Amino acid sequence: MIHTVRYWKVCNANFFKLKRGEFIIHWRSDGTIDTVKTVQQLVLDESINIRKRFEIACKYGLERNIRILWAEMQPSDQTENFDTAYNYLEQFWVRWMRHGSRVPWMQEASEYFKHARGYFSTGFTRFNWFFSYLQPGDRQKFLKEMEFAEDDDLRLCLHAMTKEEEEKILKANVALVLLNCLRWPLQNLFLETVQKTWKYIDESKFKVVLFHILDSKDSLRDFDYCELLEIFWNRSPSHLKESTKEDPHLRVDIDSCLDEMRRKREAGDKSIDLCLDEIRRKRENDLCLDEKRRKNESFNNERLYYEQKVNYDTKRKRKAIRKNRGWHSKKQKKN
Repeated sequence: MIHTVRYWKVCNANFFKLKRGEFIIHWRSDGTIDTVKTVQQLVLDESINIRKRFEIACKYGLERNIRILWAEMQPSDQTENFDTAYNYLEQFWVRWMRHGSRVPWMQEASEYFKHARGYFSTGFTRFNWFFSYLQPGDRQKFLKEMEFAEDDDLRLCLHAMTKEEEEKILKANVALVLLNCLRWPLQNLFLETVQKTWKYIDESKFKVVLFHILDSKDSLRDFDYCELLEIFWNRSPSHLKESTKEDPHLRVDIDSCLDEMRRKREAGDKSIDLCLDEIRRKRENDLCLDEKRRKNESFNNERLYYEQKVNYDTKRKRKAIRKNRGWHSKKQKKN
């Protein structure tokens, strides 16, 4: 989660030069940052410079906020001095507002981004708000640019893509998609995604993914990356495994991770054996107790039977004695 916050700050807070305390992060239930809510709060916060808020709204394509902030800046002529040479999203919105926003922005975006190329390598761009409005031919230009997309932005764009577009982005940037799945909370989707994309993974991309898993293992504590690497390694084709021999340092790190998993498994097996022994001893003790209980019950039953028999015999003898006394007494009276 700490890594998620740091990543968001790099992509947003640091870029916009936001000070600590100028933003509150909103979270989704799955442990990811709710970017839309977080950003919407930023652009409504009047304690933040209005020019900065406008820039944020442009990045995220918040049309309503862009209109409101533009109207607020107009009386002070702040709308006249925009240096948008290196910010093509802001350049688009400024041009659209200056033209009176007569044409729907979706139509304007389709025309504007038709001629855009190589403008989005700054890490500043959010693609998803305009990507789905582009014509298929125009969208093709942005597939390569997706390597600069933020994690949640890439996922939203992938949802909007056709099957053919997905195939193209996987062919060009399969490592990017896989690395995205290594970030919280998508790690459980990583192996499933790998299984569908082996045909796009060459030796260089394979090593990139391995390096990233190993780096995550050393720097993050949000997932068992060592176990993930072991499963990924065991499922990997032989020719990709062989290619790692060319990089001795990588191979040492991989073997170290695999050894660690073996040690964990052995320790786990010992723990299981100890648990099983404990269970067996408990069962044996329980059996002994049951046997003892049965013997006690048998003894008690026998004692009860004996006591009842003695009582019965005693009563019968007493009755016979009383009867005999009565007979003698009658005989004496007759005499």
